[in-house]
Amino acid sequence: MQDISQAIISLVILIFSTALHEVAHGLTALYFGDRTALQAGRLSLNPISHIDPFGSILLPFLLFTLGSPFVFGWAKPVPVNVANLRGKSAHAWVAIAGPLTNLLLALVAGTVIRFWGVGLPVGFQQFLFLVVIINTVLMVFNMIPIPPFDGYHVVGYLLRIPSRIYDWCMRYGLIMIVAAVLIFQKFLDGAVLWLVHLFTGIV
Repeated sequence: MQDISQAIISLVILIFSTALHEVAHGLTALYFGDRTALQAGRLSLNPISHIDPFGSILLPFLLFTLGSPFVFGWAKPVPVNVANLRGKSAHAWVAIAGPLTNLLLALVAGTVIRFWGVGLPVGFQQFLFLVVIINTVLMVFNMIPIPPFDGYHVVGYLLRIPSRIYDWCMRYGLIMIVAAVLIFQKFLDGAVLWLVHLFTGIV
């Protein structure tokens, strides 16, 4: 029963965290002049408007039932028209806004655990710890420099990667993502665990 309740709580946290991730993309795009997400009604904090049936529900459920150490997923991406963005670095800022939002959520929850965790109810401590883990996973995985992850757009701006290379990578994006996760799984898991310890002080 506890496993089921933890799965439900994790799913709720994941849905809200990915929704905030996407809203951050949309708000940053709006700041730089693109109103596409606003006109599409995607700046809402209502998570229902951001749910992706596979990425938000099915995949996390499968990962949990298969005993994966981390629950991962994504929301429906907000539409962004890069042509409307003002400034050369706007696209990179739009991309990194999502992972930075997850970092902020993990930092806030981790700080509460680190400094006030002892006096909190056990159930609330566990909730906050799940917030830290899930948002740290979202941040780390989204910063992988492979399309369509946000990290690729940031690296693409910094290294001035030509659009034709991006288009080629997008064609094989799923294969590249699976390969990267399989090859760097231990590194990614290690990075997540190190960051969770850094944020919370819990080994």
